[in-house]
Amino acid sequence: MPLLDSYLLDNYLIDGFDKDAPLTLLASGSAVASSSTSPVVRFDTQAAWASSYNVTVNQNFGTIPKMIIFKRSGLTENIFLRDVKNSLGNSLVTIGNGSTAVTTPDWYVNNSQFRLPVNTQGQTYTWEAYG
Repeated sequence: MPLLDSYLLDNYLIDGFDKDAPLTLLASGSAVASSSTSPVVRFDTQAAWASSYNVTVNQNFGTIPKMIIFKRSGLTENIFLRDVKNSLGNSLVTIGNGSTAVTTPDWYVNNSQFRLPVNTQGQTYTWEAYG
């Protein structure tokens, strides 16, 4: 039986299903979390239950990113996954404390910008957008 390679993205389905093309880096950069907050809406129940700070980035991606990763101090904190949707069609956003939320009108991703939640106000986050 082959050994599991913990570093292979395929083991976590992060690179898509086997017939999909692998994700490629579209752009990366850094941004500072704002002092304004937006409500966090749970992925499973669609109920608002908290609030989170926002990071807004204006960047021409050429396509809508499928995944955006936020890092702070070198550690992955939040992840946006466009193709993981709940029953209402909202995309998944994981938040560093293990919570799962969905995109809302306050949080969005398109081909020229995104606004997504992060945990800490005023902190600099590095981000990577994949498509």
